[in-house]
Amino acid sequence: MAYFDITFRPRTTTANPETIRAQSEDLDVLQARLLGRADDLDAGFNHTATQFTDLMAWNIRDQSAEELQLWRDAGTAIVYASSMIELWAQHVEDFKEERSAQLSEWWEFLKTKRSEIPDKYQGQTITASYPAREGLGWFGDENKCRSVYDEVVAKVEDLKERERANYRAFEDNAEDVAERLRQGPTKENVQALIDAGINSWAFYNLDPNHYTMLIDGRELTVENAEAWAEELGAYWSGERPIDDRYHELMLMMSMINSNAMQAQQGGTSYRTEEMDFLRAFYDRLEEENPNGDGVLGIPAEMEGDHLSDEEREHALGVLGNGILALSDHRLGGGYGDLPESVRRAAEGPALQPPDSTDIYGIDEWSEDAGALTDLLRHTDPDLEGGEGFSSTLTLSMGLYAGGPEGNFNAWLSQEDAGILLETSTRNNDANHAILTGEFVHPNLRGEDGEFLPNAMHESAEDMLDHALTSLFTVDWDDGGESVRGLTDWIAEDAADPEDRVPLDENSEIRPELPPDQQRSAEALAALVERMEDEDFRNAMFSTGHEVTGDDDVTWRDVAAGHLNPELADSWSDIFIAYMDVFANTEGLDAVNEEQRKEKYDTRWDDEQNRVYLSPDGRRYFTEVIMGDPDAAQKTYNEVVYYGAESMGNFALGDGERDHGGADSYGSLLGLVDVALEQESERRATDNTAAVNHANKVRGAVVDTIAGFATDQGAPAVAVEVAKFLAKEALAISDNSSAGRTVDAAGSWMAVEDMQHLCISALAANDPEVMDALEELHSGAVIGEGEDRYIPLDPEEWEINGESRSAARANMYDYIDELPWVDGQGTTKSAVDNYLTTLETAWGRWETVAS
Repeated sequence: MAYFDITFRPRTTTANPETIRAQSEDLDVLQARLLGRADDLDAGFNHTATQFTDLMAWNIRDQSAEELQLWRDAGTAIVYASSMIELWAQHVEDFKEERSAQLSEWWEFLKTKRSEIPDKYQGQTITASYPAREGLGWFGDENKCRSVYDEVVAKVEDLKERERANYRAFEDNAEDVAERLRQGPTKENVQALIDAGINSWAFYNLDPNHYTMLIDGRELTVENAEAWAEELGAYWSGERPIDDRYHELMLMMSMINSNAMQAQQGGTSYRTEEMDFLRAFYDRLEEENPNGDGVLGIPAEMEGDHLSDEEREHALGVLGNGILALSDHRLGGGYGDLPESVRRAAEGPALQPPDSTDIYGIDEWSEDAGALTDLLRHTDPDLEGGEGFSSTLTLSMGLYAGGPEGNFNAWLSQEDAGILLETSTRNNDANHAILTGEFVHPNLRGEDGEFLPNAMHESAEDMLDHALTSLFTVDWDDGGESVRGLTDWIAEDAADPEDRVPLDENSEIRPELPPDQQRSAEALAALVERMEDEDFRNAMFSTGHEVTGDDDVTWRDVAAGHLNPELADSWSDIFIAYMDVFANTEGLDAVNEEQRKEKYDTRWDDEQNRVYLSPDGRRYFTEVIMGDPDAAQKTYNEVVYYGAESMGNFALGDGERDHGGADSYGSLLGLVDVALEQESERRATDNTAAVNHANKVRGAVVDTIAGFATDQGAPAVAVEVAKFLAKEALAISDNSSAGRTVDAAGSWMAVEDMQHLCISALAANDPEVMDALEELHSGAVIGEGEDRYIPLDPEEWEINGESRSAARANMYDYIDELPWVDGQGTTKSAVDNYLTTLETAWGRWETVAS
């Protein structure tokens, strides 16, 4: 192992969250005793509304108002102190988690960079001056050391800056908690605790008259909602100065929004009174019509020195959260309940009714969209808009991006568009509706549900295709981060592979999936099906944009995955989550694309509870991933590691022989390989001076697979198999496509490599074989005792005075006729059969790509 004269030691603290929380628990006990309860308070004290006298076990109902207030003040002081202690514990946890993450990142990075130091300098310390660079360029062991050292220096500087920021935040939070403790339970401080999710209802339960006025459902009336809207409007415009009444109103609105979020997450129901209150509240704000812009005029009203930046952001966040809650039909609201100004801005010019006589120009919309962005910019990231509102935002952003006026900087900045998309893509039902083509905007739906064509689109499908290709092929400043939320959830909600296995080996029927997992599979099928459409696919692979790489090569008319690496990374996650589906070999034996579709068309099958992906659809989907080197390497690593596990299970298993793993691995390797070749050929066409993209990716896999497999917790022999497979994948792919079939396997899979695998596998499976081979050539065996293994790469054998080829032949002579672990033939026949299965599956993808 190589070393560097560079260290990273982030500062720490002796503060311990568990010790801190113990103090909070002591105060909770005191609170229980104050209220006359021998046991702890139940969860309702902090999370539901309760009458104060119901909390008390003591009989205090007949006491005077002054006496009751003393009880309330005492209880409030205790719960406030306890809550602030919990807030401090959270700050300590956040600091330590970030510190731990930085250390983990440092050690993982360091491990990778140590492995990149050439063998000549392994075991030595690389310093700022040793070894010295030799000559010019990047070639040579010394120059490689210098390059790696520079990367380590850059990394540690980045980590040190993040460490300083983390520690500054920790110190600031400590001062903030101390100051708030000194101030006591003011409304502003209680609001901060509620925003942090701490004791949402405790303060109201103890002293409702002080901390809110209308939390009781009987007070959630239309009349009160309208009055509140008028009052808050006066504060936001600067007509009234901020005072305690303002904080009371904002506290109430925050609680209503918190209830909405809890209801969305399944924790509680959302009362009809609360939704009616929101509806009346926003209707009144719309009628107040600041500057003639309805609710959208409020952000401009807040400009000025009558609100601090923090107060303005908080107010906008509360307003935005209310809009999201109001739009959600699951809570009793809906798209139609939103203020007209909000709906119009969300729709944009492209989604106005075809028969409308009102002219909604791009210049007017850009101002409205900017105001809507201000309202949604500070919303709670865990709160979702309704399906209709979210789908509308996503669709309108796509149509704007693909329209003739789609100049972000001229009308709507990429930052603002990204905020709107981040908000809209939180709702996975909406994402599903967009991807599957189920969404038709109400303005474009006729009386009988038919799509109403407009000047740009003849069908809803055309409109959605246009919007999606535009979103995926915009030259995003953030590399596609703004749009990846549209597809990230497909991987996150995917069923585990074992849940996609038939209930009966003689049946294709799978277990019924939970709704979110089925929704994920349906969306995957829809996305792959879109890639099968020639127009959609051509747009994805020919974006019209240029990308200049690190080597100063300019790639022209690049594919979407090359243009937006975040999109490629998101699709890579989907590939990995559905790797068993992408590995399926059904349909690969058809002679052309039409036959493959007939035999294995892309779809979600309700009867079989199964997602089918056509071979061509899988290939096109994977080609998008291959556009980004990092996403391609990540995908390739996962495939190779899958193969290592498969080969390890085959070599080390003690059950019946099963070639399913070889078949799946061969299919995955073939799929990724042909997709990578297609992207490489596309780059060669775009720029004849470009280096071979495919070989760069495969070379990176060879360099990193050992570290990747180790990170997965793989045993030593599996790590070696992974390294072996990565090198074989590279060797296979570098050969001409002619003859890549099982009949010509020997021409591209060296016999000696199969023998190396056989030697390593049998020795790992049988200690007696390991003993015998160690006696033959002790330098070929690494480790001691049960940890011994024989590296697949003979370059790692420590053999002197004899050629490695001779050593291999000697060891193979010993084991080639030994029975395989399943007793169904010799070692050589078992390994040959496994690799034949792998090669056959791999070769089928050449037919698909041809």
